[in-house]
Amino acid sequence: MKKRRIKKWPVIILILAILTITSLSVLKYKEEMQKKKVKEEKELIKEISSHYNQYVKTESKAKIYDKNEKVIGMLSNITLNLEKQKIDKNTKYFYAKNIDAYISYKDVKKDKKEEEAKYNYVPYNLEVTLKPNSNIYISENSYYNFNKEITFNPIMIDDKYHFIFDEKKVYINKEDIKEEKKIDKFKSTEAIAVINYHYIINEEEAKECRQNICLRDYQYDEQMKYLKENDYYTATMEDLELWIDNKINLPEKTVVITIDDGWYVSRNIEILEKYNLHATLFLIGHLSSPDAYKSRNLEIHSHTWNMHNLKECPIGRGGAILCKDKEYIINDLKKSSESLNNSKYFAYPFYEYNDHAIEALKEAGFTMAFAGGGRKVTRGVDKYKIPRFGISNTDSLEKIKKIIS
Repeated sequence: MKKRRIKKWPVIILILAILTITSLSVLKYKEEMQKKKVKEEKELIKEISSHYNQYVKTESKAKIYDKNEKVIGMLSNITLNLEKQKIDKNTKYFYAKNIDAYISYKDVKKDKKEEEAKYNYVPYNLEVTLKPNSNIYISENSYYNFNKEITFNPIMIDDKYHFIFDEKKVYINKEDIKEEKKIDKFKSTEAIAVINYHYIINEEEAKECRQNICLRDYQYDEQMKYLKENDYYTATMEDLELWIDNKINLPEKTVVITIDDGWYVSRNIEILEKYNLHATLFLIGHLSSPDAYKSRNLEIHSHTWNMHNLKECPIGRGGAILCKDKEYIINDLKKSSESLNNSKYFAYPFYEYNDHAIEALKEAGFTMAFAGGGRKVTRGVDKYKIPRFGISNTDSLEKIKKIIS
């Protein structure tokens, strides 16, 4: 009997078909997996990039690392300045150049640049070393913490030590100090002249303003130019109060510029802005809104609401603050303060004061008041009797130089 021969070609074709289908399936699977991987990588890079910006802010209690990924501290709600870097799938950390440390991208979110601390305080002649793992505060919920000692020179001392760190004003608690030693490095002022102006006038206004407190604009310009060219620091009211209370030091060349009343102030402001100097206007409240005097170079405080009147009292020139009923005075003072964003600084009308006026000022919430007196301010002075030099149109530049030097 003849054997039946099995045809091989259909089997081979079937096997090849199966192999082809399997190969195509494998290729398709690999292709899909590759697409999935690429998609996941793109999503990861997108996720990482969503946290990256030149400035970012940390989450609360975010760890920071050195280049070897060793933990070197912790930050809480701190703005960081990141170094420019290329983001890829392997990016785990961003480098913060302002603190020379790395942080996980997961612990930050995009932010904007914070304002740098602008203080002209002279550091104390102290070198203070902070214990490792102590908080350096911007605020209660915003702080740095490093696993190393930090040494600094304090710029302000009250119940805490304040200093400049990472271009910000920060503070530490005194119990976190490891060591403190005296140094002899920084020089500061021992006395400050407060100079007071009234009216700065132009040629036309000179016809109607004939008092000796009416200075021509070119006189005032000459004096302000001298301050600018000789690097005088024109202190704020807060600066002066902190200095009097021995909480800060100020530069050797420090002066305080004040202006009384509120008439003829526009030329004054123009010249202050020209030389970028700071001054304080003590405004008689009922004259005009403080908005009429807005300037980055001018702060505005109280010269009463409406007690700048002669012959209200049988004392001196008779300003009402000297003798009117205390309730009347306090109501006027509070109205003035409230109109000036709750100002706590004051100048006496006509430079005159007495115990009655001082008591009313304290009850109304004022912390510092300016008179005349023609002498420099020193630390520990009675803050309700701060002396000033009244400047008149007969005072030469040489006289001004002697007053402030």
